[in-house]
Amino acid sequence: MTVFSRLDFRRALASDPVDTALPTRLHQLRTTGHPVTLTARGGHTLTGVRIDAVRRHHAVLAAGGGTVLMPLAFIETATPQPGRRLGWW
Repeated sequence: MTVFSRLDFRRALASDPVDTALPTRLHQLRTTGHPVTLTARGGHTLTGVRIDAVRRHHAVLAAGGGTVLMPLAFIETATPQPGRRLGWW
């Protein structure tokens, strides 16, 4: 049986492949409440999606009356809908 210490767990978290830029951007877009356009892996585009929550490895998206749990590793870009501004400026 292998026993992992807390230090091993922290090292595993530090080497996590998920970049922090995308979750930060998703949190910014979530706070506006406006629909966003997501580009997923393979060039798939999702338009009119609302971001309900952002977690460590996935985002909860609302579209078409339902919710979807999407891994962050599948999301390449996130932009506000055309004509929408991000923030107060």
